[in-house]
Amino acid sequence: MKELINHADGMTLLVQAIQRAGSAAEYARKLGVSRSFISQMIATNRNITGKVAADLGLKLVYAYELTRVKDSPKQEQYVKSREEWLKQNGIDPHSREGIRGYGTKEED
Repeated sequence: MKELINHADGMTLLVQAIQRAGSAAEYARKLGVSRSFISQMIATNRNITGKVAADLGLKLVYAYELTRVKDSPKQEQYVKSREEWLKQNGIDPHSREGIRGYGTKEED
């Protein structure tokens, strides 16, 4: 399983990279991006993307955890139809293979 970190930890990695480079301007120059791009990430707490994410070894992912809502017919209908579709396609509904992004070559 891949390791997930939160946004704050990603920002810590960014600040450490800037410190190693000597300044935000020098880090930006090293990556071939503008200093303002780096500064905006820090000042506005925006997502770490592009060359900066690649340099830090990060990939931005979004995730939702499906929590069971008591007496939710729509959710129950979704879960059942998804499980049926996975079974029809020869995928164990309880394996990671049924989750987009896992078990594919696009994973890395």
